[in-house]
Amino acid sequence: MGVLAGLAVLVGVALPLRNTVRLHGDAPPLTALVVQDEHGGLPCLLALTYAARAVHPDLVVWRESAAGDLSTHLAQWAQVQQCARTLPCTLVLGSMASDPRDRTRHFNTATIVAPTGTLLGTYRKRHPVQGMEGGVTPGDVSPAFATPAGRLGIAICYDFDYASISRQLVQHGAELLVVPTFDAESWSDLQHEQHARMAQARAAEVGRWVLRATSSGVSQIISPQGEVIAALPNHASAVTWARIYPLTQRTLYTRFFFLLPYLCLFLAVVLLFVGIMRRPPPFDNRAAKRNNGTFQSRRSLCWKPLICR
Repeated sequence: MGVLAGLAVLVGVALPLRNTVRLHGDAPPLTALVVQDEHGGLPCLLALTYAARAVHPDLVVWRESAAGDLSTHLAQWAQVQQCARTLPCTLVLGSMASDPRDRTRHFNTATIVAPTGTLLGTYRKRHPVQGMEGGVTPGDVSPAFATPAGRLGIAICYDFDYASISRQLVQHGAELLVVPTFDAESWSDLQHEQHARMAQARAAEVGRWVLRATSSGVSQIISPQGEVIAALPNHASAVTWARIYPLTQRTLYTRFFFLLPYLCLFLAVVLLFVGIMRRPPPFDNRAAKRNNGTFQSRRSLCWKPLICR
């Protein structure tokens, strides 16, 4: 089993990394901007974004829960549209939304806004945090959204802890991965760092640039190798940016190596079953006496003397 576990680690980690050494795709590079702030609300996020206009970002990402329900908070929606048009850029931000057919159902949502200010789509968080988002209805799809910045795959915070989410996004055509996140300022530095490392693992597994905008750290731009290209420290209210590339190639992990843990588990069960079936029968002392002190093992073709007391 140790050999199988080692093989799983080798194939599940090393080979995907070797398959993603190509950081530049065929598409032209983009400038991506990640904005971090927890307490300033929408006005602070807008101010930080406008202050970074000089870098001419193509794609801007804000944190989870950056705005309220934009279908009812029309003033906030107008400000978000104006920001996207002014830069101009594709803007992704966390918000809340209600089901128009059932206002009792609420979703933790990411909203994608075009450089023209039009709505390109919304993503609903698929894995609300247990015990913390009890009133949130989970989403059920992980689409890739066609935008001027490429096909975006979006996961919200806790979604990205699940390897299946990032894999499905790439399988659905995502060229970049965007992760609006809320990691509370009250967390310890260790908690922030641990959660940030999950995003690095996802980037390396699927071979995509990852843009992770958090509330209070660690906001990151991560290469397809899992390397942090740009980051913001914990508790900072700031922006960071980097040049990124939409990618289309698939890693070996996203093709089929994600099945290795299940294969190892299956082999372990088979080996356990074979071991049980091949166990020698329990020793019968009375039968040995009837056979004149000799005992023939079912696993051996020879007779061995038996000493009985």
